[in-house]
Amino acid sequence: MSSTFRSLYIRMAACLALSALLLASCATSSGSAYDRSVSGDGSAAAMAAQAKQDDDDNSSWDDDDDDDSGWSWDGDSSSSTTIVIDLTPRGTLTIQGAPAGSSVFVNGSYVGAVYDFGPVAWTLASGWSQVRVECFGYDTWTGAVEIPAYGGVEVNAYLPPLPFGLEGNDAPLRFDPKRPGALARASSLFRATAPGRAEARVVDMAGQTVRDLGELSVDGPAIRVVWDGRDDQGALVSGGPYLIVLDGRGQDGTWASAAAAVEIADLPPVTASTLHGGFSGALLAADASALPEGFFQLSAGAYAFPSSAAGGVQARIPAWLGFRLGLPWLGAAELVASAMYVSYPGYELAYDPSSISLAASLKGVMAGSGDLKSAILVRAAVASFVDEASSGWPPSWDGPARFPGAGLGLVLEYAPGAGRVFLNAGVDASTFYPGWDDGVWPVPGIYSWASLRLGAEGTVQLGAAGQLTLAASAAARTEPFGAAFGLRPPLSLAGEAAWYPAGSPFVIHAMMAGEWDNFTSWYLAGGLGLSIMM
Repeated sequence: MSSTFRSLYIRMAACLALSALLLASCATSSGSAYDRSVSGDGSAAAMAAQAKQDDDDNSSWDDDDDDDSGWSWDGDSSSSTTIVIDLTPRGTLTIQGAPAGSSVFVNGSYVGAVYDFGPVAWTLASGWSQVRVECFGYDTWTGAVEIPAYGGVEVNAYLPPLPFGLEGNDAPLRFDPKRPGALARASSLFRATAPGRAEARVVDMAGQTVRDLGELSVDGPAIRVVWDGRDDQGALVSGGPYLIVLDGRGQDGTWASAAAAVEIADLPPVTASTLHGGFSGALLAADASALPEGFFQLSAGAYAFPSSAAGGVQARIPAWLGFRLGLPWLGAAELVASAMYVSYPGYELAYDPSSISLAASLKGVMAGSGDLKSAILVRAAVASFVDEASSGWPPSWDGPARFPGAGLGLVLEYAPGAGRVFLNAGVDASTFYPGWDDGVWPVPGIYSWASLRLGAEGTVQLGAAGQLTLAASAAARTEPFGAAFGLRPPLSLAGEAAWYPAGSPFVIHAMMAGEWDNFTSWYLAGGLGLSIMM
């Protein structure tokens, strides 16, 4: 036999062997059956192996006796191939006569839209189905349709046009323009039956227009109109009931009008928070308020403590991202969680002290008397703390976001008007006590201690630019319980300025944090943050 025919014979045998293996693997869906199929076809496997060896022996480009083919099969019965065959009879559905942009639903599930370039056929399970076709500005068409097996059916869906109409909300929506972001606005939802244009305005109970909200296009059934509680000159109006009136005209020339009731009320103040330590309030200080139910805040920030080093600059940089959610518990409650990453760029250490921590808190607002309010705060954290020699970022001990443990806190707040004075008292427990390095007291396995933070916060109104809050606080901690009674320095210091642009959901934070031991031993760090109130 010539070498040409011999090579052709070998390749054909290899193809037959591989085909036999593929068919055997597809004939079953279990590993054991797969093993039996391959074992029963040993002649084909032997032929494939012999063909491969012959091909290697006659190769003109591989003189190595080792097997470098790059593929093998060891008869492992753990692999399997499953083929699923769907034998459900199917047919096609075509919608005729519906306006372009109509949405088609079959048995309550959306299947597609009707386009202006021609009908579309959808492949569906055969049998009787409930079909619904919807389009803004038209009445809804529904019908029972039988979809034939392996065939098609065309349905003529007639959607008569609807006259233009508007509908408002009679239940008054209460809001406080002095609150930040979205909390300071009334967002009223109107319903429209057909496309057109409308003009929105705010009127008082005497029927006088106090704010022209402008013209808007009615392109869908939902129309959202937002008012920030200000008149046409940008000044805050007095408290009380108002109406947001929407006057519109449809494409068919029909006029319609609707109104939504709103009320400006003096609601408990709510401010944005950095969420630095896994709780809400000024930087490092919890407050005695909670987000209203259903409202949400997202916050991110970072600050740095730089210092000079040989050959450059080094820094400790804590950065965090957190969220805050209002809960319908006990009248007023909220959940906060945040993640923090602390990096040490520029440091030359034997190991990388960078670490990630997670912290969360649950706060319940207790009933207050007049300007005096209080809240209970339960918090916990998990972290990968580092050696104390490299843990002294500012402040190294305040808040559980940098060491694992749990805490219980009481917040007392006196808020007469635009300012507040606050007191945070808490107890923390952890397997780590920051700053414990004097070696006098043996490590008990778990530490617990108390802390107290005092501070004040004020609000400055900036007119059309929004408002600015300024806060400062200081805190001290005790020695661990069971050790000598007393306070352990240094003091924890914090300050924050938060700008609330008018009509914006964004809040910009500028912050500082640090420690003070004495007039010759202290440090501060600064940074920025951004919050979104939704």
